[in-house]
Amino acid sequence: MNTEARNRAKKEIIRIGTVLLAGFFYALFVNVTGLAVPCVFHLVTGLQCPSCGVTHMFMAMLHLDFKEAFESNQAIFLLLPFIVLLLGFYSVTYIKTGSRKLKKWQEVVIFLVCTCLLLFGIVRNIPGMNL
Repeated sequence: MNTEARNRAKKEIIRIGTVLLAGFFYALFVNVTGLAVPCVFHLVTGLQCPSCGVTHMFMAMLHLDFKEAFESNQAIFLLLPFIVLLLGFYSVTYIKTGSRKLKKWQEVVIFLVCTCLLLFGIVRNIPGMNL
């Protein structure tokens, strides 16, 4: 690995570490206080957005309660491995090439994930669906 790639790797590790550290402190805050950032979309419309329940999902996952995590937000729970893999490939590509340009297959995966989340957001607000 050349010097430029090594520097990009260090920067990427710092970026990822910062996000994980912020998530850790947010989870600690939620766990201690029981307070979480409310969903603005839900406050304004009374409807659930595609990401409503994500904080509860991650808190349940931290407690290894995967049934509760799934019930909190089924779509993101199921899509999370794909999102993590996509971000991993994106980071590796950046480290190797220095380019943040998405490959065609990454654009397709992002489109499919967004489409799934949009459909989930619609379906979960249909009366009687209980998602």
